[in-house]
Formats: sequence, structure tokens, C-alpha cells
Amino acid sequence: MNKFRHPITAIYPPTVIALQFILESAPYFFTLHLKFRFWYVLASIVQTKKIDLQTNKRDLEEEINERWIAY
Repeated sequence: MNKFRHPITAIYPPTVIALQFILESAPYFFTLHLKFRFWYVLASIVQTKKIDLQTNKRDLEEEINERWIAY
């Protein structure tokens, strides 16, 4: 019986298994990261637009009040 095993796998099988798992699941985690990044950027853009709209609304209300008083 030839029970030759690679020295690294003979000494560190859990490490090799973990490394293999990490390498195989890396594309999945990378795409997950990109999805979260996409939604984060989208949410921040929407939030910024909401703040801009609120600011514009306030500015418009102030301008209308000023013009109404001036009229």
C-alpha cells in the first residue's frame, strides 16, 4: 500500500481545506460585495437627492415669502 500524501496536506489538512474553501467561494463573496456596494452607492445618491430636494423646497418657500412680502 502506497500511502504517500503531500507533506503539506499531511501536516495541515484543515489549513488546506480552509484555503480551498476560501479560493472556491471568493467569486461568490466578491459578487456579493459588489451587490452591496451598488446598493450602498444607489442609496447614498437617493439620500443626497432627497436632501437637495428638501433644501430646494425650503429655498423656494423662503423666496416666495420674500417676494410676497415685497409685493
